Amino acid sequence: MLSARDALVMPSHVLSGLIRSGLSRRQAETQVLRMEGKTQAEIGEELGLGTGTVKSHCHRIDAKVREATKLLELVEKEGER
Repeated sequence: MLSARDALVMPSHVLSGLIRSGLSRRQAETQVLRMEGKTQAEIGEELGLGTGTVKSHCHRIDAKVREATKLLELVEKEGER
């Protein structure tokens, strides 16, 4: 388990892109590990978080993705006019 001071080695360009896109750092770290196919339990262990916290991060990530998708659909629809 990582302590709060341990550095988590992740692809920095992916992590920074997710953060620039509106995810918190922890949400971005969680998403990188999700993209690697890790389970919520594995993510929690790797990040030093409880499974409930990981579930919460996943829920918020998914909500942000849904909101961004809706926004893109609206922009595309308006662009067709």
